[in-house]
Amino acid sequence: MADIYENTGACVASDDFRGMFRRGAFDDIVYNIFRFDFAHADEAKASEVTDVFGRVFWTKESIRLLSPESLKAVEKWARSGGSVGLFAYGRCLCVLRPDAGWGESSVECFRKSAEAGNNDARVALSDAFLYGDLGYVDYEKAGQYLREAYEAGSPYAVWRSLRQMLYGSRIMQKDTASVGRMAAQLVEMYPDDPFWHYLRGSAAAELEGLTRAKDDYGYAAENGLVLAWPEFAIASSCNDEYHVVDERRYLELSERGAEAGSSLCRLTLLDAGKPDSSKADFWTSLRRYVDGMEKLAASGCELAAISLGDIYRDGDFGMRKDPAKAYGLYSQAAAFDDYDAYERLYCLMRDGLVERNQDYMDMCALRCTRLGSEALLKETVDSYRAGRLAPFAAEIERYYVPELEESEADDDDGPDDDGRYDAYA
Repeated sequence: MADIYENTGACVASDDFRGMFRRGAFDDIVYNIFRFDFAHADEAKASEVTDVFGRVFWTKESIRLLSPESLKAVEKWARSGGSVGLFAYGRCLCVLRPDAGWGESSVECFRKSAEAGNNDARVALSDAFLYGDLGYVDYEKAGQYLREAYEAGSPYAVWRSLRQMLYGSRIMQKDTASVGRMAAQLVEMYPDDPFWHYLRGSAAAELEGLTRAKDDYGYAAENGLVLAWPEFAIASSCNDEYHVVDERRYLELSERGAEAGSSLCRLTLLDAGKPDSSKADFWTSLRRYVDGMEKLAASGCELAAISLGDIYRDGDFGMRKDPAKAYGLYSQAAAFDDYDAYERLYCLMRDGLVERNQDYMDMCALRCTRLGSEALLKETVDSYRAGRLAPFAAEIERYYVPELEESEADDDDGPDDDGRYDAYA
């Protein structure tokens, strides 16, 4: 497979795949899997190489750092029919979304990969049915695929299962304590694995306080998990109430995270240099700040797009309010399935700040709800009850109507105005 990757000289040949991951050398990992001699490697080493390569595609942060050469090589591997290549390319499609057909194309990759025995692809199929990548959701299928991959021993299935258990999802009940226990066991079994350190830190932050997560977040970040850098910066510089107590440390770690490729750390550094209206260079610094936000948003940072959209929507920094620009920026983030972006688009149209498009409003509410948010759950059901969203009747009746009714029943069980519970509610 050595001829698949067109190395321009930037990649370094190596068989130390775990070391490459620790350094965040994701392009090197892709390059070297094509030159690795699987035919003459022992089973343990071959398994390690495949495992480390697959982990590059577990998170969107590392996928977005891959060079065009790496992405092209992965696509070639997928087109040749290799199950590992199919999984990797499907994940690239899910994260980068190069065209309108990314959903169908990615699911086709995952199905072919799963049929060839790749259990990580089953996890990806679970996510596709959980979030509606084919235009509809099926939580039973989502749960089935994830369960099958988990029982088959897929580490990716463990990662996705515990991530969902941290905060809860529509196929996984929230159980942070269990995540903490399981992650601790995984760290004991695999002390060099940054993914399990990250999960143990996330559970500790929820259960014991943010500062207790610092060491695990730090280990994860410094061993190749780009996702962990923002949390490491926050846990190292804030108290348990999330108030910054060491700004120098916060910026120092954010700079390191930005160098490692974290878009959220780059956003932190941009925010640290927000323009000050009391200074003479205010307008110059404002232009520089907006330009930086636009570039970051264009690179795929959903939060940057939303934050800049908020600035245009509200007219911050003395800028003229521009709902149309805000709409464009929110749409940019929504294209990558950010439910906050869908909620903001809905509200812009609902409040008459941009032209109202009822069909698109309804779809924004539905997409927001599919992605796990309850912010527009009622609006989704109300639209359906008003005779709209008819093509999605089965999905709404099966999942969202019962969820809304349960939520409203819980609200009815709340306290009266005098603070006492109403026994007759």
